Amino acid sequence: MRNKILSLMIILIILFSFSAFSSQCEEKEVHFRVLKVYWGVDQPVEVSPGETAQLTVILRYEMSKSLNNLKAALSLPRGFEAIGGGNESVVVYTKTIVKGSILELQFPLFIGSNVTLGSYTANLTLEYFTSEYAILNSTVTVEFEVTGKPAIGIRALNDSLRQGEQRVLILILNEGDASMHSLRITRIHSSTVSIEPMSYESTGDLKPGGNLTLPVRSFVPASLSGKIASLTVEGSYLGPTNVAYSFSKTIQLPVKPSNPAPLRLTISPRELTIGRRSGISVRLENTGGHSLSEIKMSLSPTGALEIFGSASFYIERLPPGEARLIETEVYVPSVASQTASLMATVTYLDDDLWVSRSETHKLSVLLRGFIDISLTDTAVIPSAPTPGSPFSITMTITNIGTSTAYAAYAIPDLEGLPLRPFGPRSVYVGNIETNLPTTITINLQLENTTQRRIVLPVIIRYLDNLRTPHNVTFNIPINVAHPRKSEIQVPKSGKTSVSIQDPLLLGVIAIIIAVAAVIVIVLKKWR
Repeated sequence: MRNKILSLMIILIILFSFSAFSSQCEEKEVHFRVLKVYWGVDQPVEVSPGETAQLTVILRYEMSKSLNNLKAALSLPRGFEAIGGGNESVVVYTKTIVKGSILELQFPLFIGSNVTLGSYTANLTLEYFTSEYAILNSTVTVEFEVTGKPAIGIRALNDSLRQGEQRVLILILNEGDASMHSLRITRIHSSTVSIEPMSYESTGDLKPGGNLTLPVRSFVPASLSGKIASLTVEGSYLGPTNVAYSFSKTIQLPVKPSNPAPLRLTISPRELTIGRRSGISVRLENTGGHSLSEIKMSLSPTGALEIFGSASFYIERLPPGEARLIETEVYVPSVASQTASLMATVTYLDDDLWVSRSETHKLSVLLRGFIDISLTDTAVIPSAPTPGSPFSITMTITNIGTSTAYAAYAIPDLEGLPLRPFGPRSVYVGNIETNLPTTITINLQLENTTQRRIVLPVIIRYLDNLRTPHNVTFNIPINVAHPRKSEIQVPKSGKTSVSIQDPLLLGVIAIIIAVAAVIVIVLKKWR
């Protein structure tokens, strides 16, 4: 009997062991295989730090049981962030999943600007329901790469084009953060300039910040003088993971005459005073390589200027590299404008080409306001302050110039003087208009001093119409009153001090003493 019971127990143990092994084998079959991981939605793209992109993870389900309601949570490494915040991006897949199903999961992520280029790994936790309504979990490792991406820039080394045939130097730059290769320039064309057909192909790498120069032969028609010409460069290149890029870049260049204007005009001074007549000089310099003759120049003012001197001038001949100076006089009336211009129209004969040319130059100058602050009146209240007492200074100033003084302040210079502010140190005056008296009151306190007279400098600080600061200083005399030592001060308010040196008071005291002495003598006699 015992042997039968022992045999039955052994059989049960074996059956339970097979059941557990079968269950473990079945659980090991429950997994997903990562087929592909890439940035992008429909096709792979390259990404750089600081960008937002979709990370696509493609899985194949390899479990025999069907699944429902898959939840995928991607735990992100440092520097990456899910859209909406957090270091975990969650995607829910609601379709039924059977063995062999291909799942495409897309995680929108933000790549931090501090992320370095390189490879990264993240754990993808999958939670799902089986057909028996059991909840299972599975974790797979996802590997992806931040490679950076190239970016092409097109510039012209020429600052302008000129009429006729010439060579244009086109600079091609890699402005991205990853290398590019297989660069191909397929076409360079323009709707206004004739471009010699050409193509270019490079098999090497163009690293970030690298560049190459491409010479292009072109012909600019004379009709484009003074206009803008456009050149379009088209091509393609590959990124570090062989992602293809195509580009079409347009550059614009001004078209100048084939022979640049040989005359250079400059005016001096570059600053005039409003409300005053000023002498000006215009310098004509021949910067070309041949002489100019029969030069005629006329000046016409624009805006606030008025010409009081000559406005037309003639120069018979001006050799190359030489200059002539012409002078005249202008007046600037009272205006609110800060700039003015003289239009100089010049005609001359080009001795080399034997053609007559005409040019117009704009000569601009700054207009600075004329401000003259004068002190009209002053008052010290009380007229002779005593040490330890406060007092005030009232100043009346007038702007006798032609322009307003802006944001004026009155600042007493107390350095080295027995004075201190009685309230704010400076007084804001505001704008000082022309020909209008402006009153300023400064409150001070006189400290202990033996001086009888103090001279207080008061600085008036202001801005002109060009916002340039200016200072003007006025010296204010202050008389100091000192009480005599023999004076007796009555502390009660409203009482005046009485001096024992008053003759009338001495006579009254003497009479009182005499009357008292007589009374004393009479009383003694009666006794």
